[in-house]
Amino acid sequence: MGSGTDVALETADAAILRNRVTDVPGKIRLSRATISNIRQNIAIALGLKAIFLVTTVLGITGLWIAILADTGATLLVTMNALRLLFFRPTGTPEPAGHVDLTAETRPDRAAAKT
Repeated sequence: MGSGTDVALETADAAILRNRVTDVPGKIRLSRATISNIRQNIAIALGLKAIFLVTTVLGITGLWIAILADTGATLLVTMNALRLLFFRPTGTPEPAGHVDLTAETRPDRAAAKT
């Protein structure tokens, strides 16, 4: 069995790796954004399934359109979930290597001024 730190990291729901307690509010904001995203994804998926179930039963749309809509719903909820990759809790620094291109630092703007 590993050391106590290894066991603690494996069993913990969240781990603060940089010894900063100020990361805790950011983790809470991320978890709330995740729960909100899950609710949105469930609503999107079930809503589209319900709409196309009713329209297919009524003969308005065909079965293949409903199948395509189901595939589209999968793509929509996947893209919606990927938005969490760009979530930055307020007060957290940008990741290392991040370059913010503002009007002053954009190469095409710098060439236009000279």
